[in-house]
Amino acid sequence: MSKWKGISRLFWLPAELEDEQSDPTRSPGSTPPEAQATAAGAASNTLSQRNQRITNALRCMRDVEGVVGGLAVGPEGSLVVHDLFPKLGPDIASRLAARLRQLHEALILHGGKVGSLDLRFDQLRVQVAPIKHGMVAVLVEHATNSPALSMALEIAANRIQAELALGGAHPA
Repeated sequence: MSKWKGISRLFWLPAELEDEQSDPTRSPGSTPPEAQATAAGAASNTLSQRNQRITNALRCMRDVEGVVGGLAVGPEGSLVVHDLFPKLGPDIASRLAARLRQLHEALILHGGKVGSLDLRFDQLRVQVAPIKHGMVAVLVEHATNSPALSMALEIAANRIQAELALGGAHPA
């Protein structure tokens, strides 16, 4: 175990990249022997681990005061994972993911490239950040500190983008 292991968690890396950096004898991009041995039976386990890492990235945004929860949306508008109220449930979160994707596509059709969206409602806001393999949305209260939220959303989006790039954007 490296003496920098605790510090590296501050600068999170996807599991495959972290393994490559910790083993100097392995060439970059090569599959570790232990991964080759268990690859056949580990597909669903890997997917659940990936989804857990994405959920953790969404939960990290809750460190910003006023963040209610978030969701990761795949490239076709499918819900990858969500960290919203238990009462909301996956059905409503899935519909929200599909609607956000439709809105994003409509804006692209009428205006070209779209950056982040900030949708304001009576009691809450939804801030959406597009990523290469989908989008990340966060539900927040109006009084949330915008610079802190933007920074947390960017960090979460980068983590989620890395996970979706490594494992595809399969819904949970």
